[in-house]
Amino acid sequence: MAFAGGSVFALTALGKTDFALYQQRNGEGSGRDEGTPSTFSRILRNHINLFSWQKRLFLNEFRCLLTIDRPSVYSLIMGRIVKKAKERQAEILAAARGLFLSRGYDATTVNDLIQVVGISKGAFYHHFASKEEVLSALVWSMAEQGLALHEPLFARDDLSPFQKIQAFFVSGQQFKKEQAPELRSLIEILYREENLRLRLRAAEQLTELLVPPLGKVLAEGAARGEFDLEEPEETARLILNLGGLVHEAFAVALRLSQSNYQAAIVLLQKRADSYERAIERLLGIPKHNLSIIDAELMELFLAPATQER
Repeated sequence: MAFAGGSVFALTALGKTDFALYQQRNGEGSGRDEGTPSTFSRILRNHINLFSWQKRLFLNEFRCLLTIDRPSVYSLIMGRIVKKAKERQAEILAAARGLFLSRGYDATTVNDLIQVVGISKGAFYHHFASKEEVLSALVWSMAEQGLALHEPLFARDDLSPFQKIQAFFVSGQQFKKEQAPELRSLIEILYREENLRLRLRAAEQLTELLVPPLGKVLAEGAARGEFDLEEPEETARLILNLGGLVHEAFAVALRLSQSNYQAAIVLLQKRADSYERAIERLLGIPKHNLSIIDAELMELFLAPATQER
């Protein structure tokens, strides 16, 4: 599209050239009849008409652009693909997920993420302030996946509150098995001394998502006499906070397994048993009614260490 502004420069250049020719041929103040059209005046008139036509064309095309949404206009003008923020963030997180698993968190740089996604550094920092923030977003994403998995269970009418709690832990365990490599990587990163702030934030995110639906099921169970508790939401919060001790045991066992695999398994088994018994007491249900962490999950989590032995 030729913008009208280009005609202004053309008009100026041509006008000066023709005016010089006019001076040479006719002389300054030659006494020529000013009413007689000169070459200069004819060209000037033609360029004015051309400028008016281009102006009308530009305005018509601009009105057409106004009917398109602004991101599309930007895309047309800049000649690049403009994606919504959530789409771009999802691409960055997908790249981070793959790189953190294949290279490791420490070996992955922001430049690596930029190259995989195919964006500029400015575009990256528009969505995330740092690599640590990407990690935090990944934890949030996994928590949302877990919530999406549990919500249909909590909504089922064919299950009692107690059965829903059992299904909650069974489905959670299955989710951990399916995501074992990624969870192992995240726990290894989060439970470093320098990442205390990230770890607390991750626990806060998980609690923020799961306490309301879990508390609702506990309240239903208490109302029906299946659970012996007074504060459903606080009990849900305590259950999730105790889960943090299990995650810590996984982090310790992962390090321990490098030198003593059997000791790592024993540690995880003791922590899992203690967690299960503590939750049963919180809910006021008989012992050995919950299975939260089985031997298969422990072996999957420690699989890399097993392969290295």
